[in-house]
Amino acid sequence: MSNREKSKRVSVRAAFFGVCSALALALSFVESLMPPLGIMPLGAKLGLANVETMASAVTLGAPYALAISVMKGLFAFVTRGFTAMLMSLFGSLASCAVVCILLRIRKLSGRFLIISVIGAITHNLTQLLVCVILMTDIRLFLYAPALVLFAVIAGIITGSILKLISYKFGIINTWSSAKRAGRNKNGDFS
Repeated sequence: MSNREKSKRVSVRAAFFGVCSALALALSFVESLMPPLGIMPLGAKLGLANVETMASAVTLGAPYALAISVMKGLFAFVTRGFTAMLMSLFGSLASCAVVCILLRIRKLSGRFLIISVIGAITHNLTQLLVCVILMTDIRLFLYAPALVLFAVIAGIITGSILKLISYKFGIINTWSSAKRAGRNKNGDFS
C-alpha cells in the first residue's frame, strides 16, 4: 500500500470518527432534553447515543469506541455536572468494553440485538453501582430488576436501530468482509 493510500485511509477514518463523535454527542444532548416516559424507571433513558458507540466499535474498533465513551462522559460533565459525568462515564466505558469483547466472539458476530441488550444491562448496572457508591445506600440495589428489565427493552430498540442503520449504510457488509479477511494488529478492520 502506498503512502498516499495510507494517508487517504487515515483521513477517512478520522473523518468517520469525527462524524460518529458528533452524532453521539448530539444524540446524548437531545436525549437529555426528553422528558421521561411513564413506563421507564426513574432516570432511565433509551441510550440512543449508544447506537453510535456500538457502530464505532463495529466499524472503527475498540479504541475509537472507548474514546467516544470518554467524550460522552466529559460532555455530560459540561452539560449536566459532575454526578452525571460519573454516571455517564462509568456506564458508557463498562458497556463499551463489554460490547467490544462480545464483538470479538465469533459466535456473536453480527448479533447486534444480543450484544446491545448485554451492553445495556452492563450500562444500567454499572450506573446503579456508581449511584450506590455516591449515595452510600445499598438499598438502591432493589432498583436493579426494574433497570435490567428496561435495559432489555432499550437494548432491543438500540440494537434494532443499529441493525437498520448498518444495512442501510453497508456497515454489515464492511464487517462481514473484515471478518473474512481478519482484523489488523490493533483489532481494527483494515
